[in-house]
Amino acid sequence: MQRVLFISPTWMDIYKDIIGELEKQGYTVDFIPDKSYSEDPYNVRGKKIKSCLKSQREKFFKRIDCYWKNILETPQYNHNYDYLFVVDGQSIRPVLFSILKDRNPKVKCVNYLFDTTKGVYEFNRNFQFFDKVFTFDLEESKKYEIEFLPIYWVEADDVKEYEYDLFGLGRYSRSRYELFDLLNNISKREGLKSFIKLQIDAHPHFQLYKIRYAIRKMFGLANNRIPPKAFLSELCTHNKISPTEFRQYICKSRCVIDTNPLHQDGLTARFMWALGAGAKIITINKSIKEYGFYSPEQIFVVSSVVDLNNDCQKLISFIKADYTMPKDIKETVLKYRIDNWIGKMFC
Repeated sequence: MQRVLFISPTWMDIYKDIIGELEKQGYTVDFIPDKSYSEDPYNVRGKKIKSCLKSQREKFFKRIDCYWKNILETPQYNHNYDYLFVVDGQSIRPVLFSILKDRNPKVKCVNYLFDTTKGVYEFNRNFQFFDKVFTFDLEESKKYEIEFLPIYWVEADDVKEYEYDLFGLGRYSRSRYELFDLLNNISKREGLKSFIKLQIDAHPHFQLYKIRYAIRKMFGLANNRIPPKAFLSELCTHNKISPTEFRQYICKSRCVIDTNPLHQDGLTARFMWALGAGAKIITINKSIKEYGFYSPEQIFVVSSVVDLNNDCQKLISFIKADYTMPKDIKETVLKYRIDNWIGKMFC
């Protein structure tokens, strides 16, 4: 039985899906959570002033090298691995590869990126150590000449009856708030069953926050702050929804709202899960038209909230129309089901 050392962030419980599938395919899996450090000089969103000092950089790298040496000497990870599989890998250092290759010179090293080098982390610093590198981002696959592979989807139970015509859920951002607010109003006006929510952490001193926000706005310093009206909106929720529940909402919805960060054109997990479930998708990601499975019958691209507001009849027709995925698109989408997705990287 082949053994895999699997390193991944723990967001959205994606690592649990991957471990489950690897074990299903007969691999023994040892898991180490990937870490992110704000002082890391390769962290695009990190503390640039501190990390630019050579002495600080060397001190930081020495600390991370010691971390990997120590953890790989523990009984749990002191094995001759057949595969090193890394999702993202912000904490990865060359010493990790040296130790694993000393134990097994034939270890195969595979990297999958579900974040971008331009917006999150300079992952390209480690590309040379991997046998294969895959990315979910179409543009970066071209830029770095690495393999392009959208993230996986997981087979779900058949839904006998949909609960929602329209589903949208995500952390607050100004652009997402504007889109969700518009779609929520359209949904109410058209009598659609919808679940559209923005997750915002509850503020313990909201009245004080309102005062501070007003002062910051007066001096033009409130651009990155959540406006008080968002906290009070019916779109706002402080409830936490697990990744499992999130996926269940997708499977119970005819149409899913998708938004992506400005720094990426790769498809979100939300998009791929909706695609695998055969749902219709409303997305702001214009690059979707470059994908082989794009179909205007299934995917509605929003160019801007203003344009959508001026002419929303097409969107209403799109939401209300029945949709069945054609056989050729279904065959293309099947390539990204988690079993095939892992098979692609481990072949």
